[in-house]
Amino acid sequence: MEITPFRRHLTGPFPGLQEIAREFQGHPALSGFPFGGRAGNYWAPPVDVEEAGETVVVRIEVPGLHREEIKVRIEPNSVVVEGERQRERGASQGSVYISERSYGSFFRRIPLPAEVDAAGATATLEDGVLTIRATLARRGAPGATIAAEQMTEDEGDR
Repeated sequence: MEITPFRRHLTGPFPGLQEIAREFQGHPALSGFPFGGRAGNYWAPPVDVEEAGETVVVRIEVPGLHREEIKVRIEPNSVVVEGERQRERGASQGSVYISERSYGSFFRRIPLPAEVDAAGATATLEDGVLTIRATLARRGAPGATIAAEQMTEDEGDR
C-alpha cells in the first residue's frame, strides 16, 4: 500500500495565485497565514531577521541544500531567497510510511527593517543555516545579487 500525500494547490482555478502568494511571503501581517509552511511542491523555510548595530542579519533554515542550489538577491528594503530541495532518489526501496520533510521550490521575499547597502552584503551557509549580513545604507542604494561563487559554505555540510 502506498500513501499519497494530501496536496493543497494554491493555483486551482486562479492562475497566478502562487506568484501573488510569493510576493506576500514573509510579510509580517501574514505570518501564520496559509502562504507559509508548505503547500504542494512549495515550502517556506523559517526566517529570523535582526538588526545589530549598523548591520541587518537574516538567517534562513535550509538544511540539506548547498550554495549552488540557492539564489540570493539583496534589494534596498528586502532580501529575496529562492531555491529547491529535491527528494532523495533511491533512498527508499519500499513504501513510504511517513513523509514530513518539505521538498520542492521555495521563494521568500523577506522585508528588512531598514534600507541596506546591497553591494557589501555577504552570505554564509553553515550547518544548514544561510546567514546574510548587510550594512545599513544611504537612501537610494541599488540592489544586488550574491552569486553562488561569492557565498561561503561550511565544508562539513557536504
